[in-house]
Amino acid sequence: MQETTFPYVCVIVDDASTDGEPDVIKRYIKTHFDLGNKSIVRNEETDDYLMTFAQHKTNNNCFFAVYFLKYNHYSIKKDKFPYFSEFRDNVMYNAFCEGDDYWINPLKLQKQVDFLESNSDYGMCYTDFDIYYQDSKKLKHSLFTSEPPKYPTYYPSPEEFIYRAGYVCPPSWLIRRDILKSSQEITDSIDGTFVLYTYFLCTSKVFCINDVTTVYRVIAESASHSGSSEKQYCRAKNLIETKIKLIIIFDLDKKYIKLCKEKYYRDHLLFFIVYDKIEDISDAMCFLKEFSIKEHLLLWGGKNLIGKKIIRFLYKFSKKFNIQRKSYFC
Repeated sequence: MQETTFPYVCVIVDDASTDGEPDVIKRYIKTHFDLGNKSIVRNEETDDYLMTFAQHKTNNNCFFAVYFLKYNHYSIKKDKFPYFSEFRDNVMYNAFCEGDDYWINPLKLQKQVDFLESNSDYGMCYTDFDIYYQDSKKLKHSLFTSEPPKYPTYYPSPEEFIYRAGYVCPPSWLIRRDILKSSQEITDSIDGTFVLYTYFLCTSKVFCINDVTTVYRVIAESASHSGSSEKQYCRAKNLIETKIKLIIIFDLDKKYIKLCKEKYYRDHLLFFIVYDKIEDISDAMCFLKEFSIKEHLLLWGGKNLIGKKIIRFLYKFSKKFNIQRKSYFC
């Protein structure tokens, strides 16, 4: 649907799906793309993938490069990016749109490219967005406008973005490829887009176009949302480590290391007690010099069997019925 004055390539990667996705993609390509133009169409096969490159029948600026992987790469942690490096690296701009999410504004790319073409000191621009909750079918509109405390359009500093573990909808981004190519692997993280946005904040300027162009879809089980307590714990643990690394790497205000640690321990004390994370509870007690009445009660309850059972029951009950857990401990 993107209306542009320049050509763009949509890279589609199917990681050996078993849910019928390859058939959906093949039908879409057959219906909407010109597979008879031998001067443009490419078919390529390796031991790892089958690839088709074609041009859209009516939108002459739209090209698809579709990779059907022959085996699941995610399960063996094999990198897929080298396969399509010609489309990812040899271009001026990269945009993102993971399979759960979708663009809704046909001028998204054009407006962003126009801005970056006219403002060479900016490395990234992004837009306002909606959120769609798959399970409840609820759609929240224009998050920068409707929920600015949680989703501010801009953060006052990179430190504040890191501290708050901010979210700036990655499917709405457009970035300069040459800036990204000049960077090294900054740090391993469970949340690569969090790292990437921090990088752009620290190395260039970022700009928000206030149009809503994108819908971010929240599903029950994904890389950033999970019902698994252990996955939630691993994500939180990895994120605090990432925050500290980023503050050090970009030589930011070191007081934010202490602030980030304090926030981590306060936000997750209840979780530590419920799931008997003894080492984390001990670290929290050493790091936090003062506890609120609520935190004293949690620590007291966590020291005896009956108290722990009550806390665990309330926590899991609220989780099951999607009730705000903190309300039990105000």
